[in-house]
Amino acid sequence: GAPEAARLDAVSAALGVDVHLYRGDALEASSRRQLVRQRLIEPRLPGGVYRALYLDDQPYAFSDDRIGTFAYTTGYLALPDTSGRPAEALAIPTLSEQAGIEAGRSRYVAYLFGGLLALLAAILVVAVLLAGQLTRPFGRLREGLRAVGAGEAEEPIPVETHDEVGELVETFNAMQAALAESRQKLAEQEREIAWSTMARQVAHEIKNPLMPMKLSVQHLQRTFQRPPDEAPPEEVRFAGQFERTTGMLIDQIETLDRIASDFSRFARMPMRNPEPLDLADVAREAAALFEGTLAESGRAELEVDLGGAPLPIRADREELRRVLVNLLTNALQAIPDRPEPGRIALRARRDGAAAEALVTDDGTGIPEDVQERVFQPSFSTKTSGMGLGLAISKRAVEAVGGSIAFETAEGAGTTFTVRLPLAAPGGDGLAAPVTRPEAA
Repeated sequence: GAPEAARLDAVSAALGVDVHLYRGDALEASSRRQLVRQRLIEPRLPGGVYRALYLDDQPYAFSDDRIGTFAYTTGYLALPDTSGRPAEALAIPTLSEQAGIEAGRSRYVAYLFGGLLALLAAILVVAVLLAGQLTRPFGRLREGLRAVGAGEAEEPIPVETHDEVGELVETFNAMQAALAESRQKLAEQEREIAWSTMARQVAHEIKNPLMPMKLSVQHLQRTFQRPPDEAPPEEVRFAGQFERTTGMLIDQIETLDRIASDFSRFARMPMRNPEPLDLADVAREAAALFEGTLAESGRAELEVDLGGAPLPIRADREELRRVLVNLLTNALQAIPDRPEPGRIALRARRDGAAAEALVTDDGTGIPEDVQERVFQPSFSTKTSGMGLGLAISKRAVEAVGGSIAFETAEGAGTTFTVRLPLAAPGGDGLAAPVTRPEAA
């Protein structure tokens, strides 16, 4: 009726849209009455909307309608009566707003599609980055394996993750380090074997003629009759020259004998006789043997500090004593000629589960460019000898489970440290004596 039409007009003006009122399933009133007269508005409530609002008690519903080829959507709002039951339905068609709705829907779809594309692009970028993170360690592993297979030195691969890949890289680095150490040891063994073979041959060839030569020169010295003072000057000068020459020959023959002995000791693996020892006692014996050499040179003073507590070890006494005497002799030879005497110190001490003997000098030190070759055979900074002393000493110390190392500073001196495992109380400290057959 008129009141309902007036109210719809007011609602339509306030909302800015067309409004239709249905009572039950019949159209009661409309703000666009000309559309009703032109039968462009359905006089009956659509069945689906009626069922949703009146039977299913839904507060609102929608229906898709069409005027000719133009499609639009109508929204329906249930209006309850005093008992709360739906009595009327308010319909709001989107006929005038459909173009805007369609445009908004198109924008929404475009935005949604663009967002999906952006998300897909982000996923691809993250996937590429993650793939790079995963494949880079494997690429480095491949290069590392290629270098190891080719026998080339390769730097450790940096560990960038802490997952399974990182554990794989750490395992490869450990394997590479162990392989490099094995190669170094193998190279040292090959070098020692080659030197042992050569040393055995050289020692054999040198020692054979030395003894006859020395005996012959000594025989000449004994049979030579020195002329009396009233003899002609030519005979006196000849006699002096003869004594000097034969004395020099004896000295050189003894030098050659010492070199041959060094070769012989290096060439054979001696029959060691490990026994319980006190490192301090062996160091004291080495110092006593060195006193004679020290007195002849007059270039240094020896300080001995062996502590008070015993240092029980298990080693070959004679071999260990030779090692210490050789280190003391090297320390003396490292002290240059100078007005004030040098200083050599021999110390023995306990360091954890090991006993140490330290030989320190204040000589010239070892140059940095030759430090890596100090324990290699054939290396020597001395004018006499063949540089086998430290190689022999290293082999002897390592044979009883010890180690030898040095610290040096050019112009300040050097300290060699012999480190041997302490013998267990009540035991011999070694599982079994280290015995090796002497080479032929």
